Amino acid sequence: MKRLDWKKIRKIALACFSIYVAFSLVQQEFAIKELEKSRVEKQEQLKHLEAESKEIEEKIENKEDIQYIEEIARDELNMVRPNEIIYEDANASSVDNRPDKE
Repeated sequence: MKRLDWKKIRKIALACFSIYVAFSLVQQEFAIKELEKSRVEKQEQLKHLEAESKEIEEKIENKEDIQYIEEIARDELNMVRPNEIIYEDANASSVDNRPDKE
């Protein structure tokens, strides 16, 4: 039997370990990119929810304001004042141009 060449075994083991480390680093890089993408999406979602929350808080603060109530009645419920006449332009497009109040 030939004597084991420990130098070759060590080189092969080192090469295997280096390949393993390189592969692990590449996997970690992909995982980091996915997490970063998720973080950006969550930040955008947070901004949207904060804006929505602010809008809801303003509605709560204005719920007793008569002008706000009138605006809601006119815009969302299509209500009019007594004896008020609504004129519609026959040449105007049939698209509703009022901003969405969701």
